Amino acid sequence: MESLGHGSEDEGPAYRGVRVPFAECARACGISAGRLRASAHSAKVRAYDRRVSTYAVRVKPGASRTRVGGAYGDPPALIVAVTEPAIDGRATDAVLKALAQALGVRRADLDVVSGHTSRSKLIRINEESGDLAQRWAALLEG
Repeated sequence: MESLGHGSEDEGPAYRGVRVPFAECARACGISAGRLRASAHSAKVRAYDRRVSTYAVRVKPGASRTRVGGAYGDPPALIVAVTEPAIDGRATDAVLKALAQALGVRRADLDVVSGHTSRSKLIRINEESGDLAQRWAALLEG
């Protein structure tokens, strides 16, 4: 893996020649900017070149079968129907598992940003390949 260069006070570390602001990089890594400056060569920082995207999802818990596809509302949110009931986060866990399978990413690469107890959720997806938007659009269509 290529080494990280040290950026200026505002620029943050560089990976593959791209400077990333400390605040943005720290948010993505889940640590403070000060701690990031002190440990710019940490494994989390080196993994920063992964793409992070946030998408809207509409959950239908208690469905007869698990299904990912279709659009809800405007702007469109991806409909995810799961068999699990909306009790103690079981439906949310099932949604993340179904999304990971449908998008071809690891379950660990998915996070709920907001809507932990709501049917409308924002999901953050970390992935290395650049075709996530196309896969998401295909699921929205159908």
